[in-house]
Amino acid sequence: MLHNLLDAITGHHHNGGSTKQITGTVVLMKKNVLDFNDFNASVLDRVHELVGQRVSLQLISAVNADSDNGFKGKLGKPAYLEDWISTITPLTAGDSAYKVTFDWDDEIGVPGAILIKNNHHSQFYLKTITLENVPGEGTVHFVCNSWVYPAEKNTKDRIFFVNKTYLLSDTPLPLQQYRKEELVHLRGDGKGELQEYDRVYDYAYYNDLGNPDKGSDYARQTLGGTSEYPYPRRGRTGRAPTESDPSSESRISLLMSLDIYVPRDERFGHLKMSDFLAYALKSIAQFIRPELEALFDPTPNEFDSFEDVLKLYEGGIEVPEGFLKDIGDNIPLEMIKEIFRTDGAQFLKFPTPQVIKENRLAWRTDEEFAREMLAGVNPVNISLLQAFPPVSTLDQNVYGDQSSTITEEHIKNNLDGLTVEKALKSNKLFILDHHDALMPYVRRINSNTSSKIYASRTLLFLKSDGTLKPLVIELSLPHPDGDEHGRISSVFTPAEEGVESSIWQLAKAYVAVNDSGVHQLISHWLNTHAVCEPVVIATNRQLSVVHPIYKLLHPHFRDTMNINALARQILINAGGILETTVFPGRYAMEMSSVVYKKWVFPEQALPADLIKRGMAVKDESAPHGLRLVIEDYPYGADGLEIWFAIRNWVEDYCSFYYKSDNIVQKDTELQSWWKELVEEGHGDKKDEPWWPKMQTREELIEACTIIIWTSSALHAAVNFGQYPYAGYLPCRPTVSRRFMPEKGTPEYDELESNPDKAFLKTITAQFQTVLGIALIEILSRHSTDEVYLGQRDTPNWTADAEALQAFNRFGKKLAEIEEKITNMNNDENLKNRVGKVEVPYTLLYPTGESGIAGKGIPNSTKMLHFKFHQTPLIRTNPPPCPLGARLSSSAVAANGKLLVPAGFVSMTNVRRSRPLTVSASSSSQSTTTIEPPSDANNIKGTVVLMKKNLLELNDLGASFIDRVHELLGKAVSLRLVSAVNTDPANGNRGKIGKAAYLENWISKVTPLTAAECAFKVNFVWDEKIGVPGAFIIRNEHASEFYLKSLTLENVPGKGRVHFDCNSWVYPAGNYKKDRVFFTNKTYLSSETPVGLKKFREEELVTLRGDDVVKKGELQEWDRVYDYAYYNDLGSPDKGEKYARPILGGSAEFPYPRRGRTGRAANLKDPKSERPLPLVKGLFVYVPRDEKFGHLKMSDLIAYALKSISQILKPDELATLLGHQKEFDSLEDVLKLYEGGVELPEGLLKFVRSTTPAETVKELFRTDGERLLKFPVPQVIKEDKSAWRTDEEFAREMLAGLNPVSIHRLQEFPPASKLDPNVYGDQTSKITKEHIADKLDGLSIDEAINKNKLFILDHHDSLMPYLERINATSVKGYASRTLFFLKNDGTLKPVAIELSVPNPGGVGCTSEVYTPASQGVESHIWQLAKAYVAINDSGYHQLVSHWLRTHAVIEPVIIATNRQLSVLHPIYKLLHPHFRDTMNVNAVARQILINAGGVLENTVFPAKYSMEWSSVMYKNSWVFPEQALPKDLIKRGMAVEDSSASHGVRLLVEDYPYAADGLEIWSAIRTWVEEYCSFYFKTDEMVQKDSELQSWWKELREEGHGDKKDEPWWPKMQTVEELIESCTIIIWTASAYHAAINFGQYPYGGYPANRPSISRRFMPKIGTPEYEQLKKNPEKAFLETITPQLQTLLGMASIEILSRHSADEIYLGQRESQEWTADTKVLEASENFRSKLKAVGERVTKMNKDDKLKNRTGPAKMPYTLLYPSSEPGLTGKGIPNSVSI
Repeated sequence: MLHNLLDAITGHHHNGGSTKQITGTVVLMKKNVLDFNDFNASVLDRVHELVGQRVSLQLISAVNADSDNGFKGKLGKPAYLEDWISTITPLTAGDSAYKVTFDWDDEIGVPGAILIKNNHHSQFYLKTITLENVPGEGTVHFVCNSWVYPAEKNTKDRIFFVNKTYLLSDTPLPLQQYRKEELVHLRGDGKGELQEYDRVYDYAYYNDLGNPDKGSDYARQTLGGTSEYPYPRRGRTGRAPTESDPSSESRISLLMSLDIYVPRDERFGHLKMSDFLAYALKSIAQFIRPELEALFDPTPNEFDSFEDVLKLYEGGIEVPEGFLKDIGDNIPLEMIKEIFRTDGAQFLKFPTPQVIKENRLAWRTDEEFAREMLAGVNPVNISLLQAFPPVSTLDQNVYGDQSSTITEEHIKNNLDGLTVEKALKSNKLFILDHHDALMPYVRRINSNTSSKIYASRTLLFLKSDGTLKPLVIELSLPHPDGDEHGRISSVFTPAEEGVESSIWQLAKAYVAVNDSGVHQLISHWLNTHAVCEPVVIATNRQLSVVHPIYKLLHPHFRDTMNINALARQILINAGGILETTVFPGRYAMEMSSVVYKKWVFPEQALPADLIKRGMAVKDESAPHGLRLVIEDYPYGADGLEIWFAIRNWVEDYCSFYYKSDNIVQKDTELQSWWKELVEEGHGDKKDEPWWPKMQTREELIEACTIIIWTSSALHAAVNFGQYPYAGYLPCRPTVSRRFMPEKGTPEYDELESNPDKAFLKTITAQFQTVLGIALIEILSRHSTDEVYLGQRDTPNWTADAEALQAFNRFGKKLAEIEEKITNMNNDENLKNRVGKVEVPYTLLYPTGESGIAGKGIPNSTKMLHFKFHQTPLIRTNPPPCPLGARLSSSAVAANGKLLVPAGFVSMTNVRRSRPLTVSASSSSQSTTTIEPPSDANNIKGTVVLMKKNLLELNDLGASFIDRVHELLGKAVSLRLVSAVNTDPANGNRGKIGKAAYLENWISKVTPLTAAECAFKVNFVWDEKIGVPGAFIIRNEHASEFYLKSLTLENVPGKGRVHFDCNSWVYPAGNYKKDRVFFTNKTYLSSETPVGLKKFREEELVTLRGDDVVKKGELQEWDRVYDYAYYNDLGSPDKGEKYARPILGGSAEFPYPRRGRTGRAANLKDPKSERPLPLVKGLFVYVPRDEKFGHLKMSDLIAYALKSISQILKPDELATLLGHQKEFDSLEDVLKLYEGGVELPEGLLKFVRSTTPAETVKELFRTDGERLLKFPVPQVIKEDKSAWRTDEEFAREMLAGLNPVSIHRLQEFPPASKLDPNVYGDQTSKITKEHIADKLDGLSIDEAINKNKLFILDHHDSLMPYLERINATSVKGYASRTLFFLKNDGTLKPVAIELSVPNPGGVGCTSEVYTPASQGVESHIWQLAKAYVAINDSGYHQLVSHWLRTHAVIEPVIIATNRQLSVLHPIYKLLHPHFRDTMNVNAVARQILINAGGVLENTVFPAKYSMEWSSVMYKNSWVFPEQALPKDLIKRGMAVEDSSASHGVRLLVEDYPYAADGLEIWSAIRTWVEEYCSFYFKTDEMVQKDSELQSWWKELREEGHGDKKDEPWWPKMQTVEELIESCTIIIWTASAYHAAINFGQYPYGGYPANRPSISRRFMPKIGTPEYEQLKKNPEKAFLETITPQLQTLLGMASIEILSRHSADEIYLGQRESQEWTADTKVLEASENFRSKLKAVGERVTKMNKDDKLKNRTGPAKMPYTLLYPSSEPGLTGKGIPNSVSI
């Protein structure tokens, strides 16, 4: 016992003193559960090892027999796998390699096989055994690929043969008995239920499809064994019979069905089983059908429109909590991950099928309908029409007259001038005939199922351009008096207009339904899956693994038996998916049996099939001796290339082993195989005369070619196009539910009035559609490790060089075919290759891509395609260290600390007396010489930096690698640059000092959380350097770090010198030049010290990207600031729905410029830039220093997930959250704040599965515990109903979220500025009568003259877009709202005008509403205010907010960084006001303002949002008018008054935004004036500052290039112009943005107060909506404004947008107090802060003044949006320095 323990632990075993040994490597995979190793099994196996029960292997001689053992090959001594216990078992399933050492002697000689015995507790998957240095042989390979179960499960130990190939007669004598015994074992004894460890291949009938014990509805015919229902055989399982029918085999439950018996080596690998589990649950007919049906709302059985169907692809259906519980109660925990892995997180989210990806309507055309018969998913049924009219082969005695009723009259006008006879003779007429096959079943299907089908014939005509056009469709039903009376037929011809076109569309749909059924049941299931399974069984029973035909065919059998067995349990069984989703219902498999009667093996050869169908004729002059009747027949053309490539390969291979027919005849294994295949596998057809006799090599070649073709190429052609073509069910419906409508019926009337609805009600219902799509999505996928035709999963599959050479030729031929297919698809003359749907025919392109690729020919017939991981072997020893003297294993990190061996010199914290040189072992790496500082004349410095991090956590992996780099001498070096002494040898740049290095990097502890670290650095100083003005830093580490500052102490003549850096420094290899940082001094360009000038200029060149070619995508380490148009908002490659106009660069759609990213163009529109996937969208390129800090990025990820329009579409969110589409009452809305929306487990799983672990913490930090928990908005915190009052409605125009749009009314009635020649009369319809009694006794003229009337005018801006907007789901108005200024200083609304354009857009229809407090009129007034609020919300988001802050500031940032040095005073003035803006704008382009983004989903202009903002930029943005005083004067809200504060007097004295804003504006301007005046003493200094002039020129001509010629731009010739421009920039980026951003949630977080969408027009008297308004006004109100789901999305977005982060920097603050060295500037900055503090106190005081009623209002909500400072979170106050959210 003790020696066993010692041997097991050490991996040694006793060899009995043998001196000759053979070493081997065994590669295996341990028992696993899905993707995870089974750790319980692993522990038990180790215990077995300890007690001596190990895995033994014995060599078997191929040359020397043992007479005492029946003359079998001699057995060697057992050898054992070594190091089983000490080899680490990885978490995920993968390969492990073990050493084995065999004793060898001359009696063994050459090994020909290995005997293996598994004495462990658990099975393992044995992949290969490789022996090295075998005497006389060298390397010997054993390709095993088999599960080895514990020895107790096997009657004999397992045997594996060497990779040589032998006919039986050529097999070495010592191996022959082993070969025969292995086949006997595989055949089994035909008794009992087979267990998972059995390796038995045996036959059975299809007697397990039904379940008669559940009732007669589930009873099904046994298929096979009778002449009535013949069928190929399946694999036997041996399960017990059912109680009701002893001839039927009992079934097992759904979950157990995943473990249905097939020989273990035929079962899926761990990955495949994982995905098939997901498939089983997606296919769910018996498991969760009621739960799934409940997901569809509001009409469970119907799609309401084609747009409704498209939602399946744009959003999908999320799994609700209850359904998750059902799964969790039934499925082991480790499987749950796998279920969701298949789709990411969404259980029923479907990708867009190719057939509608490029053109969503082309599938409806006759051209595409016909093309798909040649190049679709079922191109194997069309035939040449041989006689007209078409004839039937059905027995007239049984079915009566079934001849076609199509006449010449139906088609003669569509034959391009030919007669019918001429067209027939010219091979121009073709037929898709689903008449005879279906007619015998039509009556039963229509009577006993929910389907309503026809037998069909479709005639097509071959046009001169090589395409087909449908001529006529005949739909037939059995005669109502009985089958013997024949058929009743209707004939339909193409039509393009009126109800006839809708009828024609339906006729095509009935044909497509038939073709879908025939495809699934015959072309796909029967003709590939079913007919191949008996070949798999016979091959394994009769051909040894060393037989050449076994090796030829075996790759084409992979997974077929398993997928077929699972199909019998889930897919083709009674009540299974096929019966649920395909029209024959319960008769599906019975029909396929009847068709099998006509199946002929030789006709499965593609040439024979084409000739039989009349699609080709023999022609010796044509390639392959065959000419296609339709030259452009993609399936036929590509198929023939593949067929003959396979045949040539098979011929080369077989000819190598079979030199003559005689060898074929005498090969007993081969003859037994063929005999069994014919007589057992296809036993119901064993007497057919057409079977090859297998007496010649030619018969063998043809038979093997048919088998390979069928299981690979034919299956690929009819399988992998399922989702690309049929994933959009209207294109390939599978069920028809009602007959063709007859005139006078409601169905016919519906067809006339709503043809789309009628169409969808006729074809596959919603639930069946989802099931069908779920199924074929899985069926159409390739795995990432697919093995395609011409490939093998091991290069050592045979040892015969000639066979390998032939196989290589086969691979080369397939590569040539690929190139030919590509060329044909690009040939515009071959119109059937692509078609109107723009889907190239690639189903027979040999190699594919993972996923739904629509191309690729896997080796075998299988629906899911996985093989075992080809993962790297586990390395148990550390990798070599690339040092000259390599680190020993003792230097490997232990417990996170690096152990440095004795004698290895650390390069940190060592005072060196001489330079230390560390050389890399590779000559390709540079040598770094580190000069130590002397003890004297040192300058000490402190570097503050932050290491690379992931959100709030340091990247510890990067930290460790950086430590290794330090050990290698690759440190962080710094060199001082002189500001006063230049180096002529270096272009008169400042002299550069010796390198100094950050100290103690290795010993400095890296904290877990991201934080600053301080490092010491010692510089050698000498007088040649003088005063340092900059330093150069070089990062030789592997990772970037954020450099905050460098501070030097005791600099001779200067004392302390500070460098403010605040920049990411990447590894040196990412830069052309080392990074340079300047001291915190400030210089105009002309005043720059001579030693720094070159460095200053070169840094700007780098930032502009002038030194790089402006091509390609910019990378994260690039520091390039450049311009681009807004050409990345759309995604035309996703379809026309996602295309958007380019903003910028045109007179039609001018726009400010954004930062360039250089991403690739869209395929469909080369002018548009391709968007990033959502997850990558957060990492869209902006210069790295413009990206968010770690805290901000954490919050932004939370924001992205909360603003989930692209992660969870509305339908999915509804399903997930269990919500309806409407709020029922305002109380219902309030529940969002009182409890919030709990985060369901499903979404939690989604977040965890798609988000790094460290990010999850951040998501929940933002909200505490819930992702969608909403705090109470301030507007309802004190009074829940005040928002409804007219007073609050009006107050928010002055002190709300958008207080920048109200104007003083200048004329009455309000006039329009729209061009009357384009828009007609747009004058206001508000009259004196509407408002005269509401003006407190004043006349209208008096009120205007006394500045008492004001207007919120959203008429002219909206009217040009309103007709288009209202064509969407939005129903809105242009609006004008008049207000009257009361004596108490408050406003009251006096009239609202709502207008819609007249049809055609000329003129408008308007209604005027006035205040009412009682009855239905009060509800109408409330609605009128809501329509105004909706307009104001949209204008606020798109114009006031996005355009006038975010968009207009970005080009200022770009120009500033490109043209102003960091030393320039204006750079230092403006830079704090740019923080995060470029990043937040870039992320917004990805998820907020993009096509289908949050804004389009939550704001009424929808897809026209950004286009509208472009028009607003064109019509209304003027740079000087962004100054607050000028804006107020322009809007008539103030007048110039030199006696008033700030030189302007407000006309509404209590105008909180303006009152506070003027205080802030004045404080900013005073600060800017003091600052600029310090550096620019005269106008001439402004004019001569080259950097400043370049900056302003570029800002105008590039950044705002579409407005460069406007006369109002300042010329930048005076100090005053500079001061005003900088003040505008700072005001816009800080205070103005704060005023219109941080009130979003306080005011708009309660959606009733600031709705963003209106969904129906104002109710009219006499309508149901009007009655609802009378009876339930709240419900009517809520059903008019933003619906529930958009509300949730919008609230989630604006909650984040309204928050301050913990590290916010507010107006007047700076990140560093040492940002400049100029004391007078610092004093002015302090004065600015003091002024802002006083403003804050003034705001507080005014908010307490009861006389200033607009400061607080009925909502009791103090106006604090322009209060300068704030705390973190949702505060409704605080002015950040920049547009940072």
